[in-house]
Amino acid sequence: GDFPGAAFDLEGGELEPIIGQAPPPVPPAQIDALAGIADPESFFEALALRGFRLRRHPLVDHQPITAEMLAALPGPVVLTGKDRMRLPPHEREDLFVLPVRARLPEEVLQRIAAHVREFST
Repeated sequence: GDFPGAAFDLEGGELEPIIGQAPPPVPPAQIDALAGIADPESFFEALALRGFRLRRHPLVDHQPITAEMLAALPGPVVLTGKDRMRLPPHEREDLFVLPVRARLPEEVLQRIAAHVREFST
Protein backbone atom coordinates (compact mmCIF):
# COMPACT_ATOMS: atom_id res chain seq x y z
CA GLY A 1 0.00 0.00 0.00
CA ASP A 2 1.02 3.59 -0.21
CA PHE A 3 0.85 5.93 2.76
CA PRO A 4 1.69 9.58 2.20
CA GLY A 5 5.07 10.36 3.69
CA ALA A 6 5.90 6.75 4.53
CA ALA A 7 7.62 4.22 2.32
CA PHE A 8 5.54 1.24 3.29
CA ASP A 9 6.88 -1.82 1.61
CA LEU A 10 5.22 -5.19 1.89
CA GLU A 11 8.05 -7.59 1.56
CA GLY A 12 6.92 -11.19 1.32
CA GLY A 13 8.91 -14.25 2.19
CA GLU A 14 8.23 -17.78 1.01
CA LEU A 15 4.88 -19.42 1.73
CA GLU A 16 5.08 -21.44 4.94
CA PRO A 17 2.89 -24.45 5.72
CA ILE A 18 0.94 -24.09 8.96
CA ILE A 19 0.80 -27.78 9.83
CA GLY A 20 2.58 -30.67 8.28
CA GLN A 21 5.08 -30.58 5.48
CA ALA A 22 2.78 -29.88 2.56
CA PRO A 23 4.70 -28.37 -0.36
CA PRO A 24 3.54 -24.79 -0.98
CA PRO A 25 1.65 -24.00 -4.18
CA VAL A 26 3.73 -22.63 -7.03
CA PRO A 27 2.58 -19.92 -9.47
CA PRO A 28 0.52 -19.95 -11.65
CA ALA A 29 -1.50 -22.19 -9.32
CA GLN A 30 -4.95 -21.07 -8.29
CA ILE A 31 -5.22 -20.41 -4.56
CA ASP A 32 -7.79 -19.24 -2.04
CA ALA A 33 -6.39 -16.06 -0.51
CA LEU A 34 -7.93 -15.25 2.85
CA ALA A 35 -7.32 -11.85 4.45
CA GLY A 36 -8.93 -10.35 7.53
CA ILE A 37 -6.60 -7.37 7.68
CA ALA A 38 -7.52 -3.70 7.25
CA ASP A 39 -6.14 -3.60 3.71
CA PRO A 40 -6.73 -7.03 2.13
CA GLU A 41 -5.95 -5.69 -1.35
CA SER A 42 -2.26 -5.21 -0.52
CA PHE A 43 -2.07 -8.88 0.51
CA PHE A 44 -3.92 -10.02 -2.63
CA GLU A 45 -1.66 -7.84 -4.77
CA ALA A 46 1.46 -9.35 -3.22
CA LEU A 47 0.21 -12.82 -4.20
CA ALA A 48 -0.99 -11.73 -7.65
CA LEU A 49 2.41 -10.15 -8.34
CA ARG A 50 4.01 -13.52 -7.72
CA GLY A 51 1.87 -14.96 -10.48
CA PHE A 52 -0.78 -16.80 -8.46
CA ARG A 53 -4.35 -16.87 -9.70
CA LEU A 54 -6.53 -15.86 -6.78
CA ARG A 55 -9.92 -16.55 -5.41
CA ARG A 56 -10.10 -13.55 -3.09
CA HIS A 57 -11.78 -13.84 0.28
CA PRO A 58 -11.57 -10.52 2.12
CA LEU A 59 -12.91 -10.94 5.65
CA VAL A 60 -14.35 -8.18 7.72
CA ASP A 61 -11.71 -7.16 10.28
CA HIS A 62 -11.98 -9.46 13.32
CA GLN A 63 -14.45 -11.75 11.54
CA PRO A 64 -13.81 -15.21 12.97
CA ILE A 65 -12.48 -17.86 10.62
CA THR A 66 -14.64 -20.94 11.11
CA ALA A 67 -13.91 -24.57 10.35
CA GLU A 68 -16.93 -24.52 8.01
CA MET A 69 -15.50 -21.57 6.12
CA LEU A 70 -12.19 -23.38 5.66
CA ALA A 71 -13.89 -26.62 4.65
CA ALA A 72 -15.78 -24.80 1.88
CA LEU A 73 -12.60 -23.59 0.14
CA PRO A 74 -11.12 -25.77 -2.61
CA GLY A 75 -7.61 -24.69 -1.57
CA PRO A 76 -4.72 -24.43 -1.27
CA VAL A 77 -5.45 -21.62 1.16
CA VAL A 78 -3.02 -18.76 1.82
CA LEU A 79 -3.53 -16.44 4.79
CA THR A 80 -1.85 -13.47 6.39
CA GLY A 81 0.25 -13.97 9.51
CA LYS A 82 -2.32 -12.03 11.50
CA ASP A 83 -5.12 -14.35 10.38
CA ARG A 84 -3.10 -17.40 11.27
CA MET A 85 -3.71 -16.49 14.93
CA ARG A 86 -7.44 -16.73 14.36
CA LEU A 87 -7.57 -20.16 12.79
CA PRO A 88 -9.90 -22.65 14.41
CA PRO A 89 -8.67 -26.21 15.00
CA HIS A 90 -8.62 -27.71 11.53
CA GLU A 91 -7.59 -30.75 9.56
CA ARG A 92 -6.31 -29.12 6.41
CA GLU A 93 -2.71 -29.60 5.48
CA ASP A 94 -2.90 -27.19 2.54
CA LEU A 95 -2.96 -23.99 4.60
CA PHE A 96 -0.07 -21.59 4.13
CA VAL A 97 0.99 -18.25 5.52
CA LEU A 98 2.65 -15.54 3.48
CA PRO A 99 5.05 -14.01 6.00
CA VAL A 100 5.05 -10.29 5.39
CA ARG A 101 7.52 -7.86 6.80
CA ALA A 102 6.36 -4.29 6.57
CA ARG A 103 9.41 -2.09 6.29
CA LEU A 104 8.74 1.36 7.67
CA PRO A 105 11.26 4.18 7.86
CA GLU A 106 12.94 4.59 11.25
CA GLU A 107 11.39 8.01 11.80
CA VAL A 108 7.87 6.58 11.38
CA LEU A 109 8.66 3.73 13.78
CA GLN A 110 9.80 6.26 16.37
CA ARG A 111 6.63 8.29 15.96
CA ILE A 112 4.59 5.12 16.46
CA ALA A 113 6.62 4.15 19.54
CA ALA A 114 6.15 7.60 21.03
CA HIS A 115 2.44 7.40 20.34
CA VAL A 116 2.18 3.99 22.01
CA ARG A 117 4.08 5.19 25.07
CA GLU A 118 1.68 8.08 25.38
CA PHE A 119 -1.24 5.67 25.71
CA SER A 120 0.36 3.05 27.91
CA THR A 121 1.10 5.30 30.87
